[in-house]
Amino acid sequence: WNFAMKKTLALLLLLAGLTVEAQGIILYWTGAKDEYWNDLQENWKDKDGKVVAFLDGDDVVFDNNCQRSYIMVQEVSPGSMLVDNSAGNPYTFDTYSSGRIYGNMNLTKRGEGDLIIRCDCTYEGDTFIYGGTTCIDDKFRPSKFGDEEPVWLGHGDIFLYGGRLRLSSMNDNVHFANDIYVRGEASLDCKNLEGSLTVQNTGKLTLDNALNG
Repeated sequence: WNFAMKKTLALLLLLAGLTVEAQGIILYWTGAKDEYWNDLQENWKDKDGKVVAFLDGDDVVFDNNCQRSYIMVQEVSPGSMLVDNSAGNPYTFDTYSSGRIYGNMNLTKRGEGDLIIRCDCTYEGDTFIYGGTTCIDDKFRPSKFGDEEPVWLGHGDIFLYGGRLRLSSMNDNVHFANDIYVRGEASLDCKNLEGSLTVQNTGKLTLDNALNG
């Protein structure tokens, strides 16, 4: 396992009430001050409820207990990232310039709520999707607007244990670049793949569009 995978497992175990060693600082998004995710605004609380600001390397959780779920991302590098939201409580990660989520981390999506990503995600780890719709909204991403470059959700692999993965773009020729592994009952909505698509073990995949790649 790489370091990012260990961080993600530690975060999930801690949230389940199990003791783990060497976990990072876990912060919970509140959006109490404004919609900006950076290292200045105190839009977070720690496990004791103390209001704090984010620092690179912190493990971050986005759940239903927030005042704002529309988030403007600047340059941030969390240790790990968990989005666990229920249906009717969508999260949108947007940016107005060069904001991105980067670094040696994994992204985990749980719950039946939607996750809409409009910022660049250049993190090095993997993405694990267990529920809800995760939509990469390429129409709004500043660095990709109007071109046919492949779209990445991190630079690792994507593992679908459930839910739906969707690529929304104004350009029908845009390709999803990640390798995708299906390990549960999930659906995929995109027209082009540059990476591989593998249905493993008991995985079951529904295609919302005919694939060209």
